[in-house]
Amino acid sequence: MSLLLTGGFIEKSPIPGPFAEDITFGEVIKEIRLEGNEIVKDEIVYMAMKSKPGEIYTEESATLDYKWLTQFGTFTTVRFSTIKETDGVILVVELDEVNKLTPAPVIRITDENGLSIGARLTSNSVMGWGSKGSAYFTVGGTTNFGVRFQDPWVPGKSWFAGYKLDYEHAERENEIYEFDENSDDLAFEINRNVTDNFHVGPKVWYLTLKSDQPNRTLSEDGRDHIPGLGLFFHYDRRNLPIYPTQGFWAGIDLKKYGLGGTDTDYWQMDLDVRKYLELAGPRNALALTSLATLSTGEVGVNFPIYMQYNLGGANSVRGWSLGSRDGKNQWINTAEYWRLLVDYQKFKVWFLKFAMGLQLGVFGDAGTAWSESDEFSQSWIAGGGAGLRFLMPAILMFRADVAYGESGHTVRFFLAVREKAVQQRMRVR
Repeated sequence: MSLLLTGGFIEKSPIPGPFAEDITFGEVIKEIRLEGNEIVKDEIVYMAMKSKPGEIYTEESATLDYKWLTQFGTFTTVRFSTIKETDGVILVVELDEVNKLTPAPVIRITDENGLSIGARLTSNSVMGWGSKGSAYFTVGGTTNFGVRFQDPWVPGKSWFAGYKLDYEHAERENEIYEFDENSDDLAFEINRNVTDNFHVGPKVWYLTLKSDQPNRTLSEDGRDHIPGLGLFFHYDRRNLPIYPTQGFWAGIDLKKYGLGGTDTDYWQMDLDVRKYLELAGPRNALALTSLATLSTGEVGVNFPIYMQYNLGGANSVRGWSLGSRDGKNQWINTAEYWRLLVDYQKFKVWFLKFAMGLQLGVFGDAGTAWSESDEFSQSWIAGGGAGLRFLMPAILMFRADVAYGESGHTVRFFLAVREKAVQQRMRVR
């Protein structure tokens, strides 16, 4: 039942759980019925499901159905129920879609440049394929504009599916290394599943970065050109793609920076492990994450100084100021307890539809950054605290934290966007 606010301008209604209470497993699927999808074509939904007519309906396949359909970011609701018949079940898939075209605010927050705001226009399913295209801009702490096209991996689609193309232009003050940065970043990534949970793919990119100050880039003219080539291996057994409550995620990313005789020339490897444990019901979870980045090269010679990792702030070790530790290598560890305070609700504001929930987080972080081996043990820092997570899938993940860690300082307040395990992998955080 819907709740109408302010004379019907805002409409709010609860989002039911993904599975009906009386759902039946262990029976043959006679038919799959789709309800509510108008943007995404039926055949794309069928392809994105592990469950198939003529096969036994299992809890494992149902979990994959939910995860693979929610990865589109097109549905505010994905719900499954069954109709029992004498020789099997009819599987009913209820879908509630967001708008085909969605204008939305863009909020970016980094410890280095603060708040940037702007707007984004997203096509949520280009030609009904489930792929998304968007264009955006921001002003404020950072001036950005860019475009993105993403076609998620779907079993059964052609080999041309499962890729992401990103372009972004950025103008910002690099406060840590004291220069104005003007950069363009183009990246293309292919994602292919080898099994239901294991996927691999190549990535190519081209970053060009200009500095207004001398001795900040490797090139003498003040502009570095950094082509790159990488390969990733990711294993994903989480029950949800965002703030999961069960499962495991692990990734190895191998990257080569600098090709064809450029000044930049080094290798890098990311090791990323995330474990999620449900505690006393689905509203409570413990997330344990660890990210290690190891790099070759010499800083200032073939490894640019601005590519170093700086610890401290909302996206690495909370309770410390950004730049408390730096180096070409990093190791960040986090334990965080999540408590869902407000269940996801569907909102309709005028013609815009989205989902939103609220979560409490209590956390502890520890990490180190180093360039020389003897700095590894000497550079450890740790902090802890608590905060709120405002959850708006496909639009915004907003975090507000208070934390303590740095000696001689009181409790610090941090604002950030996106899940920390994702954001801590970024160059600018």
